[in-house]
Amino acid sequence: MRLAILAAAERSASSSLDAAMLDGAALASALKKEGHQVQLTTLPAPTASWISRSVAAVETVGMLARLALQKPAPDAVLMVAPPMLPALGADVVAAARGIPGAVVLTALTGEARMRTGEFPRDSVEAMLLPALEAAVVRRARVLVVPTEALRRRVLLRGAQPDNVKVVRDMFSPLVPKPSAPHVHRLRQELAQGADCLVVLPAALGAATDLGALIGGLTRLRHDHAFAFAAVGGGSRARTLREMISARGIKNAQVVSLARQDRRAAVLAADVLLGIAVPAHDGLCVPRAVPRALWSGKPLVAVGPENSELVSEVRRLGIGPCVGPGDAEGLATVLRMLTTDVSSRRELASRAATAGAQAQSPLPGLLGALQIDDGMPASLMDTSPA
Repeated sequence: MRLAILAAAERSASSSLDAAMLDGAALASALKKEGHQVQLTTLPAPTASWISRSVAAVETVGMLARLALQKPAPDAVLMVAPPMLPALGADVVAAARGIPGAVVLTALTGEARMRTGEFPRDSVEAMLLPALEAAVVRRARVLVVPTEALRRRVLLRGAQPDNVKVVRDMFSPLVPKPSAPHVHRLRQELAQGADCLVVLPAALGAATDLGALIGGLTRLRHDHAFAFAAVGGGSRARTLREMISARGIKNAQVVSLARQDRRAAVLAADVLLGIAVPAHDGLCVPRAVPRALWSGKPLVAVGPENSELVSEVRRLGIGPCVGPGDAEGLATVLRMLTTDVSSRRELASRAATAGAQAQSPLPGLLGALQIDDGMPASLMDTSPA
């Protein structure tokens, strides 16, 4: 099959693909190994330089032109969590040529940012991005989502029920793991000789509640067997760094890492930490869970009981959960995992088993693209949660 793929860049805020999960390049590589011909166009993050965005605009126009004029035409078009305007354009052009197309949607970013106040409601972004998201959701001939919660959300936004397909293993570990020496080097840098390294790989956005985290770290600041590293960046990373410095916490650090180093840090950790953002529930895939399954690491979830992150961690049994703001509870959990190696290994084994049981997303994605060609329904998971 000849496939054209339009994908978000690794740093794109519209994507849930920034670490240890499915991304456009990994998907293209996996499809090539299956014998498919792939043309990949990757778009930069909205925060990229104007030069990068200008180059991407030219590449996008070129991709749309190829899609409109190329002979023979691609057999199908797959848009992997792309910015909404290029996705809309690609789907319109593909539909005009009668080329099957699917939009892989992992987040409703515009709505999520409005909920958390990142976009003021009277801003241009708050008016434009949700409107573009709604246009893509409503006109997409096939809309692929990874969770039932996101399926319900896109239906509320006007998607046609028959057009929405749930591919639950979308974040299977297609991404290759960094080399052992790379992981070992990051381990030495981040752990600084501690027995237990806890890593927070997610970006700390404006709505991230740091109360439990900074309180827990303060309680553990004299525990030399424990080390903590936040490696995901984000708008509140500087705030956390200043809090750590102000409290004299020597066994915790906030570092900025390149993508491959972030992935190596996930593998270097003994324990991963995830903080739920309740305003994102149903709108954004909880990223911490796929990272834990990809790496086979225990995951400590901080958040309300009804949050997706906490409910998934409890369902999989891959780590303890702590309520929002519960600094003492978080410190107790991390202290226990630091000293109880057997518990860490048991939780890691569960995470690794769950990760190994995840099926490749390729059949589901290709099945969604070929739904009119009689692809067996067994290749797609459309059952309710």
